[in-house]
Amino acid sequence: MALTDSLRGYWKLNASGLLVDATGLNPNLTNNNVVTNVAGKVGEAAQFTAASSQSLSVANSANLQTGDIDFTIACWCYFDSVATIESLVNKWQAGPGYEFTLSFGPTNIVFYVTHDNATAVAVSSAPF
Repeated sequence: MALTDSLRGYWKLNASGLLVDATGLNPNLTNNNVVTNVAGKVGEAAQFTAASSQSLSVANSANLQTGDIDFTIACWCYFDSVATIESLVNKWQAGPGYEFTLSFGPTNIVFYVTHDNATAVAVSSAPF
């Protein structure tokens, strides 16, 4: 079984400008405030500047609903520095609803998940 088998979303972060979902199931990523590209673990990676409020986002999609299912989020990250708690990947906003958020901060990584759009459960890494 290949790493890319059975994925619900997979965006290659290449320099071509279009951040297309390789599964064909979801909309393209939107580049907010000019996220740049650098060499990554596999191909290219996105390089964010916190002071510029840079992010990548995707419109809500039924293929990305988690609900009452098992799911996995995977990514490689390198931080020059971390001064505040920031969201790494999430589906956590009013309107479409709250589902999950993976956040990092100066001392640990935290994953929040909710099943009812209100009560969140957190799992935290050991301090680093």
